[in-house]
Amino acid sequence: MANVDYERVASTYQTGRSAVAHEDIWGPLVTPYLPARSPLHVLDLGAGTGIFSRVWPGWGADRVVALDPSQAMLGEARRIGLEPGTFPVNARGEWLPLRDDSMDAVWISTVFHHLKDRERCLDDLVRVLRGPGSVVLVRGQFPGRWDGGWHHVFPGIDRAMERFPRLDAVREPFEQRGFALRGVERVPETRATGAAIAAWVRRMRDADTLLLGLTDDEISDGLAELDRLGDEELSGPTLETAVFGL
Repeated sequence: MANVDYERVASTYQTGRSAVAHEDIWGPLVTPYLPARSPLHVLDLGAGTGIFSRVWPGWGADRVVALDPSQAMLGEARRIGLEPGTFPVNARGEWLPLRDDSMDAVWISTVFHHLKDRERCLDDLVRVLRGPGSVVLVRGQFPGRWDGGWHHVFPGIDRAMERFPRLDAVREPFEQRGFALRGVERVPETRATGAAIAAWVRRMRDADTLLLGLTDDEISDGLAELDRLGDEELSGPTLETAVFGL
């Protein structure tokens, strides 16, 4: 899988991803799964520039650990600002510098496919979670379930999608560690014009893992179609959050 150079694209990532995060929609969907504990501690694993770390206090978190392996991404998070009680940590998800039994929920947004050793990461998540009632929320796109929306103007998009883990491949290692799949929440992206989408793709070409899975010719063909569509509105892709509970 082609890798995004997050050290180089941090500011681009913040601009592009914040436009499609839809935090106000995800909040009401995921918060009913959270354990009724106070204080509530949340690990934002792969926090990037802090897009979701900033909203977790509004979703009930008293303490947020914004963990990311990229110093540039966390630098952008600090520059923009984080809420009180949010602590940026430069580390990988496979090696968590956190105490045992210290977290109540883990948010993994469009990150699971980046984990180089998922087994080790999940073992460490079990260690840092407080036990029964704790949840891990994995947000992303799962092949075979993903509604690609406007992405289908790009030749090769189905091939690029198949590099991401399917839901069953995500669920199996969780279940092996005593988690149960409690639910899968879906959020479609808002409709946008072909011109607006083309501008987003041009900005995010090197900052989006799915787009990096396409060849330059495939990107060019898709952009030509989006430019042709112009002011015509297109449906966006649907992302899902799978909720695993202990």
